[in-house]
Amino acid sequence: AAIKKPVAAMAKAAAPKTLAATGEVTKKELLEQIVAETGMKKSEARVALNATLSALHGAITQGKNVSAAPLGKLRITRRKETPNGELVVLRLKLKQDGKGAKDPVAEPGGSG
Repeated sequence: AAIKKPVAAMAKAAAPKTLAATGEVTKKELLEQIVAETGMKKSEARVALNATLSALHGAITQGKNVSAAPLGKLRITRRKETPNGELVVLRLKLKQDGKGAKDPVAEPGGSG
């Protein structure tokens, strides 16, 4: 039988080079990556990032699962009220690079 690698070791091996030393990506780092990849002005990218995070927060708060290519499918597996707020346990099924459906939010008239 094959030996399975621990999940933490697999995540570390597959981690993008943009991860901070703590293994956590900050909102600032996400913003910088959006600016670099899109060429948007930082102020425009900030508005887009805030709107995206707000939409994700709203969907999760409402108990909805999220399916967003190229990220993948985010599913709520458990919820629990705590003294500091609500604990929501999520499971993310990542999309494989280069596989999957076309981008449903492609530009009109585009090929994608």
